[in-house]
Amino acid sequence: MNRDQLALETYRNSFAGPTRLAAGSVTLFDNTLRDGEQTPGVAFTTAEKVAIGRLLAETGIPALEAGFAAVSAEEREAIRAVVDAQTGMTVFSLCRCVEADVAAACACGVEHVTVYTPVSELQLRRRLQGDFTVVQDRIRRVVAAAKSRGLFVRFSCEEAFRTPPERLVSSYLTAKEVGADMLSLPDTVGVATPWAVERCLALLQREVGLPVSVHFHNDLGLSVANALAAMLAGATEVQVCANGLGERAGNTPLEQVALAALYQLDYDFGVNLEKLTELSTLVSKAAGTEPASNQPIFGANVFTHESGAHLHGLLQSPACYEPFPPPLVGREHRFVLGKHSGRAAVRHVLSGWLPEAVRLGGKHVAAPAVAVQQEALFEQVKLEWVAVDFGGVRVERCRQFGGPWLGLELIRTLGLDEFLKRKLPQGQEQIPWALMALVLVLARLCGPSSELHLAEHGYEELVGAGPIIGCALTRDIALSLLAVPCSWWLTGAAFAYFDGRALRRRRARLREQLPSALITIAGALQAGRTVEQSLELAGDSLLPPLGEELGQTCRELALGVSLDEALLGLRDRCAVEELDIAVCGLTMHDRLGGDLVGFFRSTAELSTARDNVRQELWAASAAPLDDAADPGAVGVAVPARHGDQAARRRRH
Repeated sequence: MNRDQLALETYRNSFAGPTRLAAGSVTLFDNTLRDGEQTPGVAFTTAEKVAIGRLLAETGIPALEAGFAAVSAEEREAIRAVVDAQTGMTVFSLCRCVEADVAAACACGVEHVTVYTPVSELQLRRRLQGDFTVVQDRIRRVVAAAKSRGLFVRFSCEEAFRTPPERLVSSYLTAKEVGADMLSLPDTVGVATPWAVERCLALLQREVGLPVSVHFHNDLGLSVANALAAMLAGATEVQVCANGLGERAGNTPLEQVALAALYQLDYDFGVNLEKLTELSTLVSKAAGTEPASNQPIFGANVFTHESGAHLHGLLQSPACYEPFPPPLVGREHRFVLGKHSGRAAVRHVLSGWLPEAVRLGGKHVAAPAVAVQQEALFEQVKLEWVAVDFGGVRVERCRQFGGPWLGLELIRTLGLDEFLKRKLPQGQEQIPWALMALVLVLARLCGPSSELHLAEHGYEELVGAGPIIGCALTRDIALSLLAVPCSWWLTGAAFAYFDGRALRRRRARLREQLPSALITIAGALQAGRTVEQSLELAGDSLLPPLGEELGQTCRELALGVSLDEALLGLRDRCAVEELDIAVCGLTMHDRLGGDLVGFFRSTAELSTARDNVRQELWAASAAPLDDAADPGAVGVAVPARHGDQAARRRRH
């Protein structure tokens, strides 16, 4: 986009002042493949690291840290693969202040390393039980060794912002004396503030005089502010992670720094902004995490508006209520119905897909409606086909931000408008209240604590969740309108809809592989092998992800971790219910004995049966919805009232 399309002056805040940064004076350094991978539960495959590296290069990021070479042989293979991909990017490896780490990095083919060591009093006394003199000697020895190998060395003092200034300067000067090329200033636990960053950088520029790369964590929500302050204070490089991945609260998000610098500092990193959405999607898929709904740039709600006043302003000019044009990063405006929506908002949202005859002009479609007639909500009260009494209905979850819109989207995705025409009593096909009733019921399911959300993020929990509709009045009315067991139907619809998405995800692949693994383990046990040998055999025979997870468990056992601890770690990493059952069986057998072979075979059969049910539900949802709504079409009986504990036990 050119400058006019970016509309920088329109969106910039009035107190930003003139830019003070020369073009090219600050660059971005991506840490997604190393620090981003330290996000709990995230482990990229080699192929994923290469794919992310290539897309980062296409996005315009000049350098990245591919990993921590000393961690494992697999990590070294991944770093080597990123180097061999020849993306044109500068590739770093992280190293402790240990000569063996530097040697491991060299073996991967990198020519740039980040060497780090803790120097704060807290770290030295509590964690390392060492003294500063020993650390200084180690800095001299390791940095000199790295330089003797011809490496570019960026030296980092861990927990810099909780280190006394004189000790910090002394450490960096020691590294400079033996040839360090650049300093890294890390805010390891996210306690820095913009004014502290400015003071620290001024000190380092005055006393040390090497280029400074800054590395911030977001524990107090200040990482982007600190990055911008560092740019203005003379930093030459900002370390970032796509989607803000990283330890605890994450690292400085790449996309947020790029957009904030462009619009508020008038500084262009040269990032291809149109590639940022593709990068975010790829990283989300590989990491198995989605940006929070309110996370800047890529959160689901950041360009979503409910208020009538906001909608009116946005329709006149998007700059009225947005910090930059959404199309810049491949996004678009979205309007939802809610407590604060006016008539114009309702008309605008519904006009895009409802038939002309049933377009409505409601005031508070998504607000709780208690003991009122529909005349209080809708203008078109004299038309016979809307004269339906819905008094007394209360749908609390419709106050949830975005819920009704998600309900509308789900209706369209599943083709439920056609389904309604077939299921409603003859002569009532055009009653808009029937459609809106289903919208409101589905909106209940779209809240972040609802069963529909659980279906996406915890599939096996869905069937055992609480009352599927949550509001008895709404359920009973929906039952009469649809003439089907509504609680079963909604469960099946949510179940099948999200399973279709989940099949491409890691947990779905784990479920697919689990029966084969259990049968292999049972056969090995029957042949007289130990549990440890059986797990190793199953891991060797399977592809990722389950093969990798079993391999990790075997490595832990080889290092002396107890069987119980290793199995619990496997369970927590995989989070698959059938595997949880198998792990419980193993730990109980370890204590009480029993027919372990038979147990594994029956668990494999259970896992296969449950997977078949999922496949049938998905197939049924892809067929005409008349069949999908019929419990007999799938052959699964789900009780109408999901609060029935006995029924829940029977299902499990």
